[in-house]
Amino acid sequence: MQAEVGNFEQMEDQLRKWGSRLAVLAKRAEREDDSGKQAVLNRIKALRQRKARATVRLAALKAAPYDAPNWQDLRIEAEEAYLQLGQAMQNMRG
Repeated sequence: MQAEVGNFEQMEDQLRKWGSRLAVLAKRAEREDDSGKQAVLNRIKALRQRKARATVRLAALKAAPYDAPNWQDLRIEAEEAYLQLGQAMQNMRG
């Protein structure tokens, strides 16, 4: 099970990095003029919501025993939320 724990730690580390990246992007957007500023802030807000969802799913997965009947479902949900956030972060420019 050690490989899974390492994977969880890598995912948590990446989620923290994405959170920091979103904070930087939000600060940049706040300094911009009004044209497009709100659209960028809305995208950042949506990304933060995705990040929160991925964080919650990962925490639920980590808390569940490996032999729990729903562990595979939790794993799939956590991985999907994580991967979707990763794709959305790649699409965010700045």
